Amino acid sequence: MMRNSEYSILIICEGEKTEPLFFNSIRDRIIDKTYDVGDIKITIRPEPEVEDEKEESSGEIEHRAYKGRKRTTKDPKNEIKGIPPLKWVIEGKNELSEGVFNEVWAVFDKDQHPRCKEAFEEADKAINGKKVQIAFSSICFEYYILLHFTKIYYSFNKSE
Repeated sequence: MMRNSEYSILIICEGEKTEPLFFNSIRDRIIDKTYDVGDIKITIRPEPEVEDEKEESSGEIEHRAYKGRKRTTKDPKNEIKGIPPLKWVIEGKNELSEGVFNEVWAVFDKDQHPRCKEAFEEADKAINGKKVQIAFSSICFEYYILLHFTKIYYSFNKSE
């Protein structure tokens, strides 16, 4: 297997909209060198699709500044099967075992996932000397983003 010299990260998101678009905006800033973090490649699942508002999308994604472009997400081509959030961790471990990515992250909310404990336990087991990292939000991912833009003086007991 031929490896690129760049560091590669896979981010597997529970959500199909907010999380992929959030991480895509960070990836945009890395690509345009606003954030200079070196030679890094970030893959997001599901991959955000960027469509030109004036033209039909060719289905290919261009990684560049998206002025005048509409950001959306498309359904993942290969839906990850299994019980959440364990299924995202297992998918991440499969990717680590193939050696394509240097780092894999599973991003999910607390919600009422039936296999949350198992997901954390499975993520803690190393494969090829690496572990799946978890980005876990105890309420919801949107709450995390909201806190960057407004002061909130009350607590959320659940996702609202």
